[in-house]
Formats: sequence, C-alpha cells, structure tokens
Amino acid sequence: MELRSYQKSAAESVVNWLRYKDEPAIVVIPTGGGKSLVIKALAEHFARLAERVLILAHRKELLEQTGEKIEGDVGYYSASIGEKRLDAAITIANIQSIYRASELPEFKVVLVDECHMMSNDDEDNSMYWQLMKRLAGSKLAGFTATPYRLKGGKLSWGNIVYDISYAALLDAGYLCPLSNKLLQDCTPKLEDIDVKLGDYVLSQLEEVMDDPELLRVSVQAISAYSMGRNSCLIFTVSLKHADLVLRTMNETGITGGVIISSETGSEERERIIADFKSGKIRYLINCELLLVGFDAPCVDAIFCLRPTKSKGLWEQLCGRGVRLHESKKNCLLIDMAGNLKEHGALGSIVDGKSSRDGVASKGKICPECEEFVSPVARECKDCGYVFPEAEVAKVSHAYEADTESAVLAGDICSYLVNEVLYKEHKGKNGKPNTLRIDYMCNYGKYGSISEWFSIAAEANEWARNKTQAMFKDRGHELASPVENYPIEDLLWHAEQLRKPRKITVDHSGNFPRIIRFEWSDVQQQPALDDEILW
Repeated sequence: MELRSYQKSAAESVVNWLRYKDEPAIVVIPTGGGKSLVIKALAEHFARLAERVLILAHRKELLEQTGEKIEGDVGYYSASIGEKRLDAAITIANIQSIYRASELPEFKVVLVDECHMMSNDDEDNSMYWQLMKRLAGSKLAGFTATPYRLKGGKLSWGNIVYDISYAALLDAGYLCPLSNKLLQDCTPKLEDIDVKLGDYVLSQLEEVMDDPELLRVSVQAISAYSMGRNSCLIFTVSLKHADLVLRTMNETGITGGVIISSETGSEERERIIADFKSGKIRYLINCELLLVGFDAPCVDAIFCLRPTKSKGLWEQLCGRGVRLHESKKNCLLIDMAGNLKEHGALGSIVDGKSSRDGVASKGKICPECEEFVSPVARECKDCGYVFPEAEVAKVSHAYEADTESAVLAGDICSYLVNEVLYKEHKGKNGKPNTLRIDYMCNYGKYGSISEWFSIAAEANEWARNKTQAMFKDRGHELASPVENYPIEDLLWHAEQLRKPRKITVDHSGNFPRIIRFEWSDVQQQPALDDEILW
C-alpha cells in the first residue's frame, strides 16, 4: 500500500532524526491514521540496509496487524502467537515475552507501537526499560496516538519528531468526524471521588456509577441516541457495572447487548468481535478492553459511562469511532461521564507541563441538541442553533486574542494566521544569516510570531537539513542544498510554501515557541527521494 504524504513525512522524520541524534524519536499520528504503515515502511527500509529491526508491542492483536503488512524476512517472538524466533531481519515481539529472553541479538533499531506504554522514568524497572538497557546500542523510535501517561503527563523520554492532528486528517478526508454530545443529566457527581495514580479510585467510581437511577437514565439515553445506529460501543467502569448496564437494558426492552472484558476467553473474544463487525451484535458492552489495537471501522456510536482523569485513555476511547466506513457519515459520541468537560473533544491540545494529563481547551454545550462545540463557535454544527453572542476567550497575556483563536491552558495559546512573511535575518556577532518566517497573527508589539532557519554553509549540517526538510514538508522541495541558493532565490522558493491556518505557541520560555501547525488541508507532497529513504 502506498504511503500517504503525511506518513512519508513521518517516516522520513524518523530516519533523519535517528541518523543525527542518539535520543529516542516519537511520532504522533491519530487513531486510524495508519501508524502501522509507517512502522512497516521503516522496518523494511532498515532491513534493506542490512540493519536488524525489533518491533515491540504489548498486545497480540498489534503484533499480528503489523506482521500482516510487512514484506521480507519476518519472525515473531511471542508466547501468545506460539513462536519465538530471533534470527529474522525483522523481529516482531511481545514485550512480555522478549524482555525475559536469556540471549538477544544486536538490533540496530527498535520501533515501539503504542509507545505511551513506556514510562517517563527510564530508570524504573518496567519491562520496556529493562529491555532497552540490554539493547544499549540500539536506536529507539516510538509511535502513538496519545502521547500522555496516566501518571506523569506528556511523554518526555523522547523527542516528538512528527505530529499531525486529528483535525488535519479529518479535513483531508482520511478520518470520520465525531458528533460529540455531553449529557449532563446522566453525568454523575465526581467531586468526592479520590484520585490516585492519576485516575479515579475504581472502587469508589464503581459505587457511584452503579446507582440505579443513574443506570436508568443512562440506558434511556442509549435507547434514544442509538436509533439509526448499527454498531454501538458502550464503555463501562467495571465488570459489575457492565453486568448492571446489560441487565437494565434487557429490563427496558433493549436487546442485542453482549459484554466483553479481560475475563472473556481469547476464542470467545474473537468470536464476539467478529459478530460485532459483521452486524450480528449491535451493542458491545466493554470493560477495560477494546482500546489499543481494536480496529472496527463499522462503529457508528460510542456511549461512554466511564469517567476518567486520563487524557490518553479518553482519546483512545474516542478513537474507536474515527475510522472510515461506507455505512456511516459520522460517529455519534455520547458522553455520560463528564469527559468532554474534563478533557475536551478528540484532538484538544493540552498543557504539556501539567503534572498529570494537562488541561484541555474547554467547549460549550448546545442548548438544543447537547452537541459539545468549540468555546468560540457561533453556530452548532449539528443542529444549526445560533448562539446569542460570540464568546471571547480570556487570556493571561498583555495582548488581545483573536476571537477565533482557541486559548488553551496556562502559557499555551493558538492563533489564526493572517499572513506569512519571509525575509533574510542578519546574524549578529559573527553568527550566520538565517531565513526568518513571520506568522502575522495579532500577537505582541509587531503582530507576529517568528521562526528562524539556518541557510548558510557555515551553519551545522543538522540545522541545514532541518531547513531542507521544512521546505519539503511544506510542499516545495528544494532541488539543491539550501546553502547553494542566493538569498533572493531562496525567498522566492519560500513564497511557494504551504501556509498554516493556525499555529499553537508555548509562551513559557524567554521567547514564543511554535509547537504545532494546523493546515486547512493536507496537500500531496513530492515523492520521497529514493536514495534517502526507500
């Protein structure tokens, strides 16, 4: 399968980073965006260079999904699959199995699927870090849709070398839109529940969610909102809670519900999932399962009865409904747990400095249809309700934010970009000149936020390669090394670059730092140079 443009960019970012850096690389691609295809491309690339590759995952389903795609000499090391082979060019391994192996060959590159499973403390005694200490000479790259830890906040053990948002893939038509509805009448009071290890104490949460009246109104909502929906996922707190939800559904005449949990046997689990995908099961009630590695594009409704403090868990849950399927135009997400209020919609940016998962940008609820929309929305995208007046977000800085700009948390803000300007920046005190890019966005004294890119031969090679990659990623690849161009020619080439619609900026340092770009579309980029990657 040919890679999409952003998948090529992600793969090339990893190759370039690992070529010049010893620190681990992290790639963030939303659920449904095809992380496994990027892993496949990288594994095959390194194998062609006679560099042995180890692919790690923590679930049998992930191992099999990856192995089915890769061409070449592939071997599994997994007790659940029933094979323990270490002599292949590409080894796909279950972390629970391989970290116990008495002897290991030398791997040039280790690729970790769902790398948010790796803790931020590389000195801890987890299976992943025990293994990486034994593979001290290996380069490491991780892939995830949710770069957060339940305890510890955003991933900090590596550098995010590529990150594309759910909104960008949605705009490009690669993912299915979610219709988010927050049902406050069905949301329990969570203020008195203790939080430990970054999430609600499960026993206390179960007691609150098992309330008979709450179960009754929740099941009524499932009945009402599932009309016209064919494949509904229901997320619960515990197996006991799942049993009560199913019993209440049966008592009110809602049939076709089946429970699946970690206690369901593997063969029975596979049968249930197959029946759900084929349409034989309409309501699949899930307890702490069907998050990572569950691929069912048919899901057109998600009912969440599982409150969580974890941004990562919430986004994994939302991601079950974003895959495209011919039977659906969107996926209905019914939040009866207050998670939209806690974390925001899928793709909401969080403050990476938070001690836990950060604080998501907030939204508001449509009074007509209960759709959860942007805090600055003028009209509900679902029912067309027009809000009485525009809500202007408050900021903590001495500048006035655009009313369409989403102000996030603390020092993290985003701005609409009105214009992009390119100029030569004269270096001071003997420093080389650079290419300066000004994003005009009504910020500060000059109304702009700037970036600087190395263009001179005397700049270090890694910095020049970064500039070269920037031109390519923005749709205008330079035919020669950047240092070969006169500044007048380079400025002409810069004017051809794709321009962002919005930028997200971290104001916590001495100068504003752009941490994310949002594009109005995902344009096709030039094919990769075969000599570089393929």
